[in-house]
Amino acid sequence: MKKTTSLRLITIISLLTAAIPMSAQHLYLHYDDGKVLYLGKDNVDSITFSNYDADSVYHDEIVTQVIHTGYTKYFIPVSSIVNISCVAQDKSYSTCPDDNHPHMIDLGLPSGTKWACCNMDASCPEEYGGYYAWGETSEKSDYTKDNYFFWTDMNGNSTFDYGEYQDLGSDIAGTSYDVAYVKWGSNWRMPSVDQIIELISKCSSKWTQANGVNGREFTGPNGGQVFMPAAGQRWNGKFTTEGSGGFYWSSTENPNPDSPSYVAYPLDFDSGSVNWYYYTFRYGGLSIRPVSK
Repeated sequence: MKKTTSLRLITIISLLTAAIPMSAQHLYLHYDDGKVLYLGKDNVDSITFSNYDADSVYHDEIVTQVIHTGYTKYFIPVSSIVNISCVAQDKSYSTCPDDNHPHMIDLGLPSGTKWACCNMDASCPEEYGGYYAWGETSEKSDYTKDNYFFWTDMNGNSTFDYGEYQDLGSDIAGTSYDVAYVKWGSNWRMPSVDQIIELISKCSSKWTQANGVNGREFTGPNGGQVFMPAAGQRWNGKFTTEGSGGFYWSSTENPNPDSPSYVAYPLDFDSGSVNWYYYTFRYGGLSIRPVSK
């Protein structure tokens, strides 16, 4: 995690021990099923624990733990949590006001959609961040059809049988399949294809660099700006188009009238064009740029 000098002071209160102040940068909840809830920084007011054993604060377990990361790490059993009180994360800006990313950027779009200043898992706008298959909420070392969580090879073959893909719904925004919602909390979503179309149609964009990294800068009607790096994509053990193309998942399935679709809409761009209407196989590893309203 990136260190910052501007950290919100969080107080963890135990019913059995004295209050423990912590300078918090990020707060995550890790559950038994592997899902992670990201509560964000600067949006947590307090956490109250019961049956809290101060001697168990420092250990290496991750699953079923709260991980509170600032300059140090604290690991506390989720079973001890009584309450987590969060402050609404509703401030938006036209550009990043400081280095405490992510920020909610207002581009002046008609829908009121705000775009995050950086990618999922990135610590700054030009950083590539993580790569995810559509509907999955964890990164992988490889992205193939066979290891896609929502693919079942029912016939024992390797053909693209539509029926072998699980139906996650026509739009996964705000569901347990939405990595932005799962990791960053209820204020955030993967963008729908309509929100991507709005970004393309209502904003101007140019191919440029941010700190030496290629990508596209989108400028909204109000002058607000977001930079999206050309982070490439991951397919079948290969990392392709890094530095020359950006590929970002939407939350919207490309519809198939007869069975669950095996493709979804992405935002894709390079130095010459920006598109939304191509489809991409759901198992590919693409970037995520969250949005909020």
